Amino acid sequence: MAKHLGANVIATVSSTEKAQVARAAGADHVILYSEESVPESVKNIVPEGVHVVFDGVGKSTFEGSLESLRRLGSMVSFGNASGTVPPFKVLDLAPKNLTLLRPQLYGYIATEEERQRHIGGLMDLISQDKLDVHIFKTYKLDEVAQAHIDLQGRKTTGKLVIKID
Repeated sequence: MAKHLGANVIATVSSTEKAQVARAAGADHVILYSEESVPESVKNIVPEGVHVVFDGVGKSTFEGSLESLRRLGSMVSFGNASGTVPPFKVLDLAPKNLTLLRPQLYGYIATEEERQRHIGGLMDLISQDKLDVHIFKTYKLDEVAQAHIDLQGRKTTGKLVIKID
């Protein structure tokens, strides 16, 4: 979605397979965070740092994500793929006047009006081919345990669909 809005997208990934997926999705730059320093790599691309970071990994990338931000930057921490972010000092945000958000989906779609607005906007982007929804795999209902194993093992690159017959 960021690419659709005109952003210069820097994706961080854990594997070369996921790097290929990120490039196919439109990422302008890809950083393998398991092999290189994210803050250093970001600074090579954008010396002053980035305006915003969307971090779905959590524990292993949190500090590097904060360090990659420019002055007045914002970070949206929305996932825990590598574990829960440990406690940190809020004062660490002060030197660059950073903003940190930890949203949850249901806080944005609490009312029927909000659900319709957000879902409608998403469906419009999909129907206009402005957003490609990559489905990694479709599982049968009796394979739901395997879907969880795949997610927890970080083997997935995209959406998982559970088919209920």
